[in-house]
Amino acid sequence: MSVALRTPAPEAAFGVARSFTGRRWRLRQQDENAVAALARDAGISPGLARLLMARGVAAVDIADYLAPTLRKSLPEPFILKDMDKSVARAKAAIEAGEKIAVWGDYDVDGTTSAALLHEFFAALGQPPRLYIPDRMIEGYGPNAPGLFKLKEEGAGLVITVDCGAGAIEPLTAAHDAGLDVVILDHHAVEVLPPAFAHVNPNQPGDTSGLNH
Repeated sequence: MSVALRTPAPEAAFGVARSFTGRRWRLRQQDENAVAALARDAGISPGLARLLMARGVAAVDIADYLAPTLRKSLPEPFILKDMDKSVARAKAAIEAGEKIAVWGDYDVDGTTSAALLHEFFAALGQPPRLYIPDRMIEGYGPNAPGLFKLKEEGAGLVITVDCGAGAIEPLTAAHDAGLDVVILDHHAVEVLPPAFAHVNPNQPGDTSGLNH
């Protein structure tokens, strides 16, 4: 009579033999010499070295991985379609002393984006006119009366944030009136309204890969 030998279960990582979801924690097998070398060179514990190796973190990237900064995490902005056109138009407006208006959506994304642009332009000595539409009266996104009002106030450039990608009729009216509009948005669209520039990772033709 033969007796089947059972292979002993691998040692549970960090002693977690059964997690809340019923899974046994296991670490990928690593070269212990490599683990020891990484721990020594990076000044970290062997346990952390195993985790980093299991996640494929290269030795040169460990410092940034463990202490990430926003500056190093941000992608190159000019991979976004029309970013160069948008920057050039804003630069021209600043240099010419042209009045700039920022049209923000009324939600958190829109208001914080509008605040950031206000602080940016203000730091350059040219605080923009902020316009946040009344949701109950004006609805979502740019509208023709509001855009015409900004033009009458002297704005030559309007930058929309978190809105505008699908505002075909209002932006057609603004375009026909000679108002330059730069759209900064993330909502998916198939047909673009007329505007000076569209910065949107979810627009047709954008290959930045930043559409998350």
